[in-house]
Amino acid sequence: MAILGFNSDSLVRHGVTQQECMEALADPCVIEVDESESKSGNPRIMWVGKTQLERLLEVGVEYLDDMDWIYHANNAQSKYKCQYLGGVG
Repeated sequence: MAILGFNSDSLVRHGVTQQECMEALADPCVIEVDESESKSGNPRIMWVGKTQLERLLEVGVEYLDDMDWIYHANNAQSKYKCQYLGGVG
């Protein structure tokens, strides 16, 4: 996945850095959760993974024609934590 864009407002609002997003996406145990399409009809996936400092993040990626766009990043919600840890949502 080649991330070419970030929603800076979401990163700042939730105190997540671009580096942390990339670390979570590179987690060997990262999971993917299908999300509904964007308003523009683009596919979206919520990735859940840990950073090098063990922070569990949910990172939303929208797949545009010309780039992969991180539209959301935050500490993982309970439903995603459970899925990451192998439980049911």
